[in-house]
Amino acid sequence: MKFTGVVEYAATASDAADACAKLQRCCRTQKGRWPRVDAVLGFDVEWKVTYEAGCPPRKVATVQLAAHDYACVFHVSKLGKVPPRLAFLLASPTLLKVGVGARIDARKLSTDYALEKKVAPVVDLRDLADAVHLPGNRGLADLVATALKCLLPKPCLLYTSDAADEGIGVDLAGRRIIKKKMKGGVGGGG
Repeated sequence: MKFTGVVEYAATASDAADACAKLQRCCRTQKGRWPRVDAVLGFDVEWKVTYEAGCPPRKVATVQLAAHDYACVFHVSKLGKVPPRLAFLLASPTLLKVGVGARIDARKLSTDYALEKKVAPVVDLRDLADAVHLPGNRGLADLVATALKCLLPKPCLLYTSDAADEGIGVDLAGRRIIKKKMKGGVGGGG
């Protein structure tokens, strides 16, 4: 399986504003397809792991959002903040943010960058997997393999903590696959 949409990287205020505008256009095309929300976005954050005892965790480095045919990795650590248009998308009550560990990611992002409004609404795919009693661990690749019976390959680089600083968000492709299959009723359940 492969994400066939456009993936962009935003590390400047201008790039972030352009990417948010593209995401908003994608969300408008989804309107009416989902009950109670206008659109569903794949959501993930990454940060570099601290291996030193007693050191606090580092701040979120990247925020990744994906619509059905467009994804962007926002390098918020380079931007120094969550840009206002991105904060608006993240807090929009009509845009459902979906991901593995999404609740924890949303809380960390909100705390690290002192967001005025919290990231919401958020659905953690692990909660859905638990609700339908899927076996296995709760990583994205395992959820895709178990629920959808297909593989989600990840390059070796993505297994290193430095991936956060590189602005890499391949997990977005998996979220897109899950959203597409859920809409079609594949791998369903409660």
